Amino acid sequence: MKKWIAKFALVITIQTIAASLKTSLPPFRKNIVVLDFYANWCETCHTNASWIKKLYRRYQHYQWIGVSQDETPKDALRFVQKHKLPYPQVFDRNHKIAEKYKIKAMPAFLVLNRRGKVLAEVFGTSHQAKKKLEAILQKYRRR
Repeated sequence: MKKWIAKFALVITIQTIAASLKTSLPPFRKNIVVLDFYANWCETCHTNASWIKKLYRRYQHYQWIGVSQDETPKDALRFVQKHKLPYPQVFDRNHKIAEKYKIKAMPAFLVLNRRGKVLAEVFGTSHQAKKKLEAILQKYRRR
């Protein structure tokens, strides 16, 4: 497992970050955090990947974390490699992160403050989600 993590450095098992799981995620370093919940089996997640990368480049001053809801690390890695996601990824093996934030459908995006408080959530189709998420990120950019 360690060789796999060292080689790809993208998908991390929940056990690897167990020390920071008091709040279910690694420590938030920036004032605004964007959680991107996705899975390889989710067709809309694949559709969203290209515009998510564009938003990331535009708003990379925020902390972005991808949260895979796949059943295996291999599936999560396939998604990350296919779309070349540029931000850190977490493999949510037992869906504890999704449960904590009450994620019931995907794709899903949460915008949090650095204390982990949910400021906004976005669910839905590609065009609707893009417009809503971009408006939210723009709103917090001005603060």
